[in-house]
Amino acid sequence: MVTLDPLAVLVLAAVVGLMFGSFLNVLILRTHKGTSPWKGRSVCMHCHHPIRWFDNIPLVSFIVLRGQCRHCQAKLSWQYPLVEVGTAVVFAIVAHRFGATWWTLGAFAVTMMMIAVAVYDARWSLLPDSFSIVLAVFGFTFAALAKMPLVDLGLGLLAGASFFALQFFLSRGRWVGSGDILLGGAIGALLGWRMLGLALFIAYMVGAIFASVLLILRRQKTSSAISFGPFLVLGAFLSWLWGQQIVDWYFNHALFR
Repeated sequence: MVTLDPLAVLVLAAVVGLMFGSFLNVLILRTHKGTSPWKGRSVCMHCHHPIRWFDNIPLVSFIVLRGQCRHCQAKLSWQYPLVEVGTAVVFAIVAHRFGATWWTLGAFAVTMMMIAVAVYDARWSLLPDSFSIVLAVFGFTFAALAKMPLVDLGLGLLAGASFFALQFFLSRGRWVGSGDILLGGAIGALLGWRMLGLALFIAYMVGAIFASVLLILRRQKTSSAISFGPFLVLGAFLSWLWGQQIVDWYFNHALFR
């Protein structure tokens, strides 16, 4: 059996993350435009000139072109390098958590959809149903193969969806959107009902801190809505990878100390 150097695994995961980050940009932007991410060459969003392969190398091309289109010199969105680098970092974290195993590949698939959901909602304040459904399928499959009880996963899906559905109907859509219902169910299908509460706690806590900072800096009005999807994804990601460690730390060090 070949043993891979841990540092080499992290570097390889980061390189793979850069490549898949480039694909995620295509998926996110074309989904927003209503076109297929699987057909047609990438084109400049401004002049619509086809992008050559050497101008489509993740991160490298953005740096070489100084963030501009080679043909029309229009500024390119910072979403491109940020998503690519962010995916590389997250993939390295996942590889460190699961090691050089088949589980890492499955975790990459789950992570990709988490990133897609978070970026899309952060940019357009929308949660595509297709993204949440794919995340639910990937998450449920990963958890089921990891031998998490199917009852726990089913209850997690139901609890996650019901939590946001109740808010949606009570507020008539003012507190949360319908997309949050599907995303809540997807997160529950990945974590199961036991860790779902931790994910929601982290999401609301971080979201509240973020909103408070924006209010203090006067970057946000009290009546303005903040996209909650990225915080839900963050809570789910942390609970998924280190949920039990977080719970153990809380009860051993933080609670009533």
